[in-house]
Amino acid sequence: MKRALFIIFLLLLVIGGGLAYRISVDERTHTLSCPVESRACPDGSQVAHAPDSCHFPRCAPPNVTLDAAHVVFALPFGFVEESAAKGELARYGAATTTTEQRSEWVVRSYPIAASSTAVDIMHATAMRGTSSERVSPADFTSLALGQTYRFAAVTIERSSTKVTVAYYLARPADVLRFDATDYGIDGTNSAINISELPAQKAMRTMLATLASE
Repeated sequence: MKRALFIIFLLLLVIGGGLAYRISVDERTHTLSCPVESRACPDGSQVAHAPDSCHFPRCAPPNVTLDAAHVVFALPFGFVEESAAKGELARYGAATTTTEQRSEWVVRSYPIAASSTAVDIMHATAMRGTSSERVSPADFTSLALGQTYRFAAVTIERSSTKVTVAYYLARPADVLRFDATDYGIDGTNSAINISELPAQKAMRTMLATLASE
């Protein structure tokens, strides 16, 4: 009787050990199933999710994740992040063909109050240069950049030393504003094609890659 019980005990021990080993192996070799295995970054590269979760890491440079605006985009070659001033989410700059010419971007965000609209904010914040003169609503141009967003663009300064264009993106809770300034440009020259200026071309290229984060 004791012998039979001992044999049964050994069998249970062996079976239990085998099951424990099988579970351990299954856990180590289990493949995580996620709805999406990879994510496309704004610059066209791909990132895979983490090995132990379906969370994706941030896209590597030249992609930039702007946490304050919950967006990600591909930063064009030559542009670097600079210190943002009060009221700015981010600032980027790049030298161009001469020491006098320079490109600069500034990103801002304006929350939409319950009593306001995105259009109200655009018209209220689009001022001519340093003056308090508001830009006429008729001066705004609608631009479809990329496959996702449509922007409202307006030239807010065109002087003998620089040209600045504001690109507005209306969202449910706020309005993002991207200012692109070309310094060292005679904006009073009517023959200049503003869309071909370095800061403007780079800004439009960047905005075409803009995605929610």
